[in-house]
Amino acid sequence: MPVCNCKTRHTTLAPESVRPQAALTLMELLADPSGQVSLLKADPDGDYYIDYRPWRDSSEFAPSPMWMRSHADGISVYALVVDDVKKSSRLTQELAGITQQVRPVVAFWKRNQVWVDGWLPAEAINQNQLCGLIGTVGQVADSHGLMIATVYGGSHVTRTFADDTSN
Repeated sequence: MPVCNCKTRHTTLAPESVRPQAALTLMELLADPSGQVSLLKADPDGDYYIDYRPWRDSSEFAPSPMWMRSHADGISVYALVVDDVKKSSRLTQELAGITQQVRPVVAFWKRNQVWVDGWLPAEAINQNQLCGLIGTVGQVADSHGLMIATVYGGSHVTRTFADDTSN
């Protein structure tokens, strides 16, 4: 799992402050030395797109798109890994195997797509934990996406820098 290289103080948060504090924690994580946040973008649903390219070990291919959503009782970090894939018992077994191997990540099929989702309860939110969860979800998406698309069909979903600048 990638190691967090954030340089700010790590704090534990109270559950009632999760929504604003989760975004603040993520912004602190993603800020450059001058405090500018260039890797965090909110979408119309209130989810935050996370550009985790700087944290990746490999740059052989573009990463799967990843988002964070803040809830009253915690944070979910999720990635779209494969699109247009048919559900099968073999695929379901594969996703169950991924889920068993990599806690706290859940790999699942929904509406012809494979997703990877991680959860962090409110009482556990701090920069180390959030950075670790983003790294774990990203690593699972990177390491399993192309394989799932190749073996079970569908398209490995990735997001490039050109995709980011065209929006």
